[in-house]
Parts: sequence; structure tokens; C-alpha cells
Amino acid sequence: MADGEILKKGRWAKEEIKFLKKRFSYIDTRELAAQLGRPLQAVRQRAYELGLRRKAYRGKWTESEINLLMELFGTKKKSEMVRLVGRTESAIANKAYKIGLRKKHARMA
Repeated sequence: MADGEILKKGRWAKEEIKFLKKRFSYIDTRELAAQLGRPLQAVRQRAYELGLRRKAYRGKWTESEINLLMELFGTKKKSEMVRLVGRTESAIANKAYKIGLRKKHARMA
């Protein structure tokens, strides 16, 4: 969100709720707040009221997931990698670190 941008307050539009429901399980809450233009705490509270939960632990990474992560790392935005790989932002960051992927190396490729 840009500096000086005013955050929305008050009632949630049906479209905002639909957006939140569709993306809550796999996009970081801070990112959702920025995309919705709402305060972080408001997004957290609304998700709680709607009974939204993060995806459960998915277990070990498959070879195809790791290969996809290696292909996408440094070429796609975090939100795009989350959507394509099907793992949370933190899971992607942790796996990338564990297998030695670094942003500075990805930019050079």
C-alpha cells in the first residue's frame, strides 16, 4: 500500500468477503490487508468471524513441488508462487532456504 493511502473502514462489501474467503487459506494476511485496503486487524477479525482457517499441514514436499519452486523462484512474485505451488508463503520461504535458493542468485540467472 502506498504512503498516505486511506484504509477502508466500516461494512464489508460482498465482493470483499468473497475475495477474502477465496484467498485466505494461502495468502499472507498482511498481503490480503494490502490488497483489500483494510487494516490488518480488520482482516484478521473478519476472517475469524467467517471461520476461515489456513490450510492444514500438507506434509513432505514432493519432487514435482520442489522442481516447480526451483523453476519459479526469483522469476515470480510471492503471491504467484503461492498460487502455483499450492503452499503458504512461509512454507515456500522455508523450503527455498533449506534447498539453498537465494534471491540474489535468482536475479543473476
